[in-house]
Amino acid sequence: MTSNDSVRNFAVKTAIVAVAVIGALWVTLDHVDDLIEQRLYEATTTLKGAATFRPGVFWPHLAAGIVKAADPANDLSPEKKAQLVAAVRVLRARWKPVLDAALTDPVPEPPKPHK
Repeated sequence: MTSNDSVRNFAVKTAIVAVAVIGALWVTLDHVDDLIEQRLYEATTTLKGAATFRPGVFWPHLAAGIVKAADPANDLSPEKKAQLVAAVRVLRARWKPVLDAALTDPVPEPPKPHK
């Protein structure tokens, strides 16, 4: 075998391997692309269904919730009410300084003199 034959054999084998690798990558990437497209379609469909405001469903559900909450049978015991009021007061005392600072307008700093 001459040097040209061995180079030619190497080139042919390299071309075969390159074609096989490119073909495998092409098939794999096509499958991955289809999979991603399907997942995006499913996510988009789910989000559209969840984000749609349907007044015919929302308002009756809200009204039923208000009626249920106002029913005396669903009232809390006086002990539970007192416990909740105490917890709300503790939370208010903890967070009031933070909320006051966040909701007040910042005091503008006076301009610094140039040197």
